[in-house]
Amino acid sequence: MVEDNPSFCPQCGAKTKESEYYCSECGYLLNDGIESNSGLQDHMSREMGHSDPNYLNLIVVLSIIWALIAFYLGYTFDVDGQYMIDQLKANAEVWQQIINSGITEQMLLDSFTYLGYFMFASAILTVLTAVLCGLKRFYIVALIACIIASLCALTMIAGIIGFVVVFLIYKSKNAFVD
Repeated sequence: MVEDNPSFCPQCGAKTKESEYYCSECGYLLNDGIESNSGLQDHMSREMGHSDPNYLNLIVVLSIIWALIAFYLGYTFDVDGQYMIDQLKANAEVWQQIINSGITEQMLLDSFTYLGYFMFASAILTVLTAVLCGLKRFYIVALIACIIASLCALTMIAGIIGFVVVFLIYKSKNAFVD
């Protein structure tokens, strides 16, 4: 134990400011007389093991799942676009409606290809997000990469996962080193 010094934590010896309620290193309660209700809530949260929200492990797991889905969908749309068109042609009524609406087979194939590219971009940006969150570095880059990845995947269900991850990154800002 370190002796009672107002500029050092009596628990671990780390430097503290007089205005701090808790030691930033060990979480020790520095002010015995809690001056405000919010201080009491902070103290109770720490005592119960709830500090600032840190969802980084969940973000990494969700991002990996999202990236796998996005890579699969990107591959499906880009490489198997002709197969998908053949499946549409197998249903004569559906294919006739597509043709009657003025969409050509080439337009449809191009649309599948571009959708595949967007999904690949989403997957790559999602991997970047997972890496940055795992390293707890570059908060702004991770947040922007995740937002762009979500927008790229917005036509698919992966976009919804992306916006959940954006929210979790936002809530975990304090867990990032820089």
